[in-house]
Amino acid sequence: MKKIVLIFCFSFLTSGFFFGCAHHKKQIPLPADPLLFSWIQSTVPDSPMTGKASFWLAGDAVKIRIVVTGAKPGLHGVHVHEKGDCADAGNAAGGHFNPDHVNHGNVIKDGFKHAHPGDLGNITVDSTGLGVLDITVPRLTLDHGPYGIAGRSIIVHENADDFGQPTGNAGGRVACALIPSPAAVD
Repeated sequence: MKKIVLIFCFSFLTSGFFFGCAHHKKQIPLPADPLLFSWIQSTVPDSPMTGKASFWLAGDAVKIRIVVTGAKPGLHGVHVHEKGDCADAGNAAGGHFNPDHVNHGNVIKDGFKHAHPGDLGNITVDSTGLGVLDITVPRLTLDHGPYGIAGRSIIVHENADDFGQPTGNAGGRVACALIPSPAAVD
């Protein structure tokens, strides 16, 4: 029966309808359909981790929702990386997106003067392997401008981001999603 529930939950997750399938422990309301989305794929062989990264414009900010299933419980750092390439176990994504060449930090708390625009913090994964991160980043854009994340990638790391230097000590890259350009979905 557990397998049926997980398959049922995953089908809702992948279709964009997610109503708290982790044995009805969480109710996660979704905003209107995202402007952009991308599937999250594991970079680790034989890992069941998968998910969806969704992106909305929110005034002068970008709202990002990361949902993963099949992940190791605990905290995992999540960052926007400079290149839109998940090859080579996510290493082809390059370093953190850091157009101003500033220290690593918590972009919401520290702002762009003291953190990379792609320092999204941590996603918390529960004991069922489900994790959800909702974050709205002021000044981020969904284009190719100075703070644009279109054409880049989202990386989920194996460990928590401790906000230390130079990259938060989050460890290896366990999952990756490409961030499409709005023009690519027209």
